[in-house]
Amino acid sequence: MNKNEEGIELSKTHYDAIKLLEGALQKMDGIILSEPNTNSQFSCNSDLQIVLNNVLEHQKNEDDCSHLESFKLQVSMLNDQVDILLRKLNHLEKYLAQQTELRKQAENRLHNEIEAKSRLEIDKLEAMALLTNLKLANVRLTKENMNLKQMLVQNQNTTNYLNTNSQFQRSKSHGPRFYSSLPRHILSKKKNDSKNNNDQPNILALNDITESCTNLLGNVSQFDKFSSAPNLIDVEIKGRKERVLQNNNHSHLSTTNNSLLQNSILPFEQWDQKNVFEWFTSLGLDYLVKQSKSWPMSGSDLISASINKIDEKFNFKHWLHRKKLIIEIQCERNKDSIFLDDKYLPKARYLNTAWVLHWLDDIGLPQYKEPFSQAAINGAVLHRLTKDDFFMMQNVNSELHFSSLRCGIKVLRDNHFDAECLTRRSNSNKSEEDSDLSLWTTHRVMEWLCYVNLAEYASNLRGSGVHGGLIVHDDRFTSDLLADILFIQQNKTLLRRHLNIQFSQLLGKELNTKKRDAQCQSKFKPLTMSSKVKIQKKSQFSLKRKKNNNEFFIGDLMCPLSDEQK
Repeated sequence: MNKNEEGIELSKTHYDAIKLLEGALQKMDGIILSEPNTNSQFSCNSDLQIVLNNVLEHQKNEDDCSHLESFKLQVSMLNDQVDILLRKLNHLEKYLAQQTELRKQAENRLHNEIEAKSRLEIDKLEAMALLTNLKLANVRLTKENMNLKQMLVQNQNTTNYLNTNSQFQRSKSHGPRFYSSLPRHILSKKKNDSKNNNDQPNILALNDITESCTNLLGNVSQFDKFSSAPNLIDVEIKGRKERVLQNNNHSHLSTTNNSLLQNSILPFEQWDQKNVFEWFTSLGLDYLVKQSKSWPMSGSDLISASINKIDEKFNFKHWLHRKKLIIEIQCERNKDSIFLDDKYLPKARYLNTAWVLHWLDDIGLPQYKEPFSQAAINGAVLHRLTKDDFFMMQNVNSELHFSSLRCGIKVLRDNHFDAECLTRRSNSNKSEEDSDLSLWTTHRVMEWLCYVNLAEYASNLRGSGVHGGLIVHDDRFTSDLLADILFIQQNKTLLRRHLNIQFSQLLGKELNTKKRDAQCQSKFKPLTMSSKVKIQKKSQFSLKRKKNNNEFFIGDLMCPLSDEQK
């Protein structure tokens, strides 16, 4: 830079000198013009012009050199800056590659964690379903064990009775020398006797076989183990056992115990007080036994009693206990007529309170177990449950839970209260039961959510009341409501769109069209998590017909009976 400044200063001085020289030459031209010698003037002018051209060329060359050097300096500086920028760019590229690799590793870990969580959820659902099946099997085996014990007691009583009769006949006909522990010797002896006595050979042989087999029931000897002769008493008891089991194929669901099964042959009117007390206990109303010491004395007293008399004699702890007892009495009083009016009661009566509590788990409402248990609700009361009963029993008016219970009862009616109709887990064979969406329990819906890659939200369905019957039979249930129940936020549009697509595929074309048509109606009101059921206030004065003493008013059912269902 100093050289450039010096070159510029020298050019300025040369320029000033040239100016001065031009001025002097002009003066000299004037002087020369005044003189007559023209040749000398021309020579002087040419010399000055040559000098001037040389000075200008020299100045131009110096300027070009200075500019060239400045350009070279600028180029070198730019090259240095480009090198610095290239080094920075390489460093940034390396850093970007490292961050990309770290991001891929984090995504792989997250994907593995999501898969592990979904597998754990599926295993948990399978374990819960297996536990449920084991509980049902335990109840079934317990009932069968009780039946076998009862039959064993009956067989023992029959054996003792036959032993006493056989001993009396033996002492009367044969005397003290007859030994029943050796039936083959007795048979051979009787064969010899039958040859001597030709009048009654067959009768005596048959009596001996019967007596010997009767004596062998209590004492098992080596003859019992190795003999191939059939035991007549065992054949008779086995046939009786098969008849009892055939009449009690729903023993694990029935509300009656073994003694009631024994007395089921007798009509209800012929039951004594003991049978009635056992019937109270089987209904879960065992506290009525203490109140029934004086009345009723038989089953006929209950059947002939009016509702007012039942209210006077019994002090019910829960108003649904009264409803339960009245329904059971009406079923025993008018079996033909009541079963024609309501075809669901015969099967609903076999579902006890334990099954109903397990059904609440299936439809996703386990929080209602305590009030249902206190009310001792069985299948018949569940079938006849009214809106007032529900609101008085549980101080909650959630429309979503109300609709869940209503749709659950409708599914049971459609399947005639079959205890094993619901689908609690997926089937690898894809049978018709698994394809029927209305039979899906809450656990099966949670398993479907895991299948469509929404396992992290599946646990939010617990206690929501979402099951297959609600999805199918309630036209207000949509994918948006399901997303709200799963607590998927509104800003997660991709997740909600994914759920909407999977939900539409699950419903199928017919259900989607049905729900869309219902939503297009003018009176349509969407169902939300905060929707409440409007409880209609009853007026003090009504024009309803006064009920008879023996007439029981059903009320406004949670799931009304249509004309076709009736």
